[in-house]
Amino acid sequence: MEPCITFRKPAVKFNAVCLKRLENVDYVLFIICSSEKRLIIEPCESYERDAIRWSGMNPDKRTPKTITCHEFYRRIINHMQWNDDYRYIVFGKITAGNNGKDVIVFDLNSFHEHI
Repeated sequence: MEPCITFRKPAVKFNAVCLKRLENVDYVLFIICSSEKRLIIEPCESYERDAIRWSGMNPDKRTPKTITCHEFYRRIINHMQWNDDYRYIVFGKITAGNNGKDVIVFDLNSFHEHI
């Protein structure tokens, strides 16, 4: 299985593979590369500006959390010119980030659209 993110009005959700691939990461940053239409998910600390908790609060079992973020969701939908009533799934790749930590890169051009 591959890491994937689902966009569905007005939220985003990662699959469990994302959490497994970035083990022990509870907070991430969403980095949008507008010109390349990529979304990069980078691990961060809880105190960092714009840190988002992407897993549930249960320490015994890490589960993906639905992240309701109207502004972020709207920005992606508008930038990609996607239909607000559809659901979009994008698969990602794990790669080494600039700081030596693994990141997940989602190519937003490679989406799967569901009505």
